[in-house]
Amino acid sequence: MVDQGSALAVLGNHEFNAICYATRVSAKYVRPHSEKNTHQHTAFLREFAFGSTPHREAIEWFRTLPVFLDLDQLGVVHACWCQDSFDTLRPVMKSDGSLSGDSHRAIQPTELPYLPCNRADPERSGVSSAQAAVVHRQGRDTKI
Repeated sequence: MVDQGSALAVLGNHEFNAICYATRVSAKYVRPHSEKNTHQHTAFLREFAFGSTPHREAIEWFRTLPVFLDLDQLGVVHACWCQDSFDTLRPVMKSDGSLSGDSHRAIQPTELPYLPCNRADPERSGVSSAQAAVVHRQGRDTKI
């Protein structure tokens, strides 16, 4: 649906973690292939064998997803609307809102305020971290 232009989607923590798990910087993966991390990816890796063509295609598609959508009357993000996080990520975001290919070089994953959000915007947040935050606003200042 996204590829056909009839739906929008945003990057979530699972997709972000899959990208980091598959991305090397020098000789190390951005998300180490520890027992814990591999276990967390078991279901995904069962469907998309690591390094296979379908796996590479899935990771490349994940890379096209924007971190958030800030539409006129609607803001969409996975889990938490955190302006500080968005401002931190903007230098490594492409114009479509997705992370650039070099984002892993600019920000270390352990320092990303996106995972988890350090300071939720009280004007736009209020959902649990297990939910997608969808904010309907009349203008820019509507609370949810």
